[in-house]
Amino acid sequence: MAATDHRVQVMIPAPSLPPPGSPSLDDAASTTPASTSTKVDRSTDDADDVHEADANIHPSERLLRQATRIHRSYLTTAGDAQRRFLQAWPGVAAAQTPHAGIVERSVVSLSLGEAPWLSDHRPFYTTAVVPLACLADMFAACALRRAPNARLTGLRDLHVSRWVVVGHEPTSFTLETEPHTTSIINVRLLSWRDASDARLSRFEAVASARVDLADVYRPLPSPPSLLPALVGGVRATDPYADALLFHGPAFQLLREMTVGENGANAVIDAGRGSVPNGVLHPALLDALVQSSVHVVHRRHPRHACIPIEIPWLHLHGPVPTGGDVRCEVRPIEQAASERLLTFELQGSNDAGVWASLRVVMALLPLGRFGALDPLCMRAYLRDREFVPDALLSYDEQGRTVLRRREVAGVGRPPGALEDLYGIQSPSGDLHTLIAIKEHAARRARVHPCGVLVDADLRTYALPDGTRVAVDVDAAPDVISVTTGGERP
Repeated sequence: MAATDHRVQVMIPAPSLPPPGSPSLDDAASTTPASTSTKVDRSTDDADDVHEADANIHPSERLLRQATRIHRSYLTTAGDAQRRFLQAWPGVAAAQTPHAGIVERSVVSLSLGEAPWLSDHRPFYTTAVVPLACLADMFAACALRRAPNARLTGLRDLHVSRWVVVGHEPTSFTLETEPHTTSIINVRLLSWRDASDARLSRFEAVASARVDLADVYRPLPSPPSLLPALVGGVRATDPYADALLFHGPAFQLLREMTVGENGANAVIDAGRGSVPNGVLHPALLDALVQSSVHVVHRRHPRHACIPIEIPWLHLHGPVPTGGDVRCEVRPIEQAASERLLTFELQGSNDAGVWASLRVVMALLPLGRFGALDPLCMRAYLRDREFVPDALLSYDEQGRTVLRRREVAGVGRPPGALEDLYGIQSPSGDLHTLIAIKEHAARRARVHPCGVLVDADLRTYALPDGTRVAVDVDAAPDVISVTTGGERP
């Protein structure tokens, strides 16, 4: 397929070509003969129609006016979809409306400054990450820009292959769309990967999906409910207050929860939060997935659970933007992998069922953090309070011992441990820095992030300014740290 790269806000769809021998549009703008030139008032469409009837108008000028009218018609049709897309994702540079079959690429710049609501999505209470629901909204909105007259009816095969980390400094990605059929748009998010061998550096797909478009919403299934009734349901506690969910206020839409033997039901306030509604209301979509939290915690209390795939999402009606939304979530027993969980969900309101979807979630080991009470884990990871049992190392008669596998056994986004331990730019082995910081934290009863380690890894400074020398023995599997004495 041919590909085009664009950073253009709005482009005119290509009109039909003029007859052979006619001047081009560029020629018309600069070299129109004096005998046929006409000063045109383009302030209104009516004025264009009056001048169009003038037999003396040059063919290229007529073509220019035709293109202008097409452009205005396009803006009227696509303006709302374009505006909602750019409001929700201001870091995406709008691209040209392409011919069918042509790959369109545009630049995506993601940062917490451009999308501050992402600060409330930190799976490890440290690094901010774009949730799968926001990627779904971005992909759907991008597909609608290619077909502004169509209606979004769902997504297929939405998959993310790695964390999409967001920081205060903008990170650039490439957003690529290509028609698969007249009603299906393929969308991919690409990231540039630098390799030690420059010849191997390349763009890699971070996430991809197929977006379904049609004239009308998908019909409701028969019977209307896809899911069995909840069995033995009991009222569940607030997962935000109990620290079972890491989401901040922008994504806290759950209002009531009931948990049973075969899943859970929830009531969601679609008007809560501060995430832009966009096309799919990503905060609402994320809250549908959050409804599985008690089911997951009962089965896998020592793991975090992150959605990584939506095999299918069907829209049966408009996405609600306010009021109560009812969610039903049921686990699907599959033997594909012990590290994956699959759920089917259904969203409804007073107008009926508006969405049904299947979600695949990955279980991430929390290592020693998983043994903590969730409130203690949040206090250590988010609030940076000293929690002795949260330290990854062990104390053996005054000697701190850190086994490298303890660090490797914590599933987390890139940069999460550096953020947790206050390591701006590692001057040595990350595991050694963690061992020294935890050695100091255990003795001074402070959070490790407040400990500063010298570049030579032989001295650390406590928050009160006290400097302490250490002796470090860094073996391939184990790192040990002992106190060497105080320094002025």
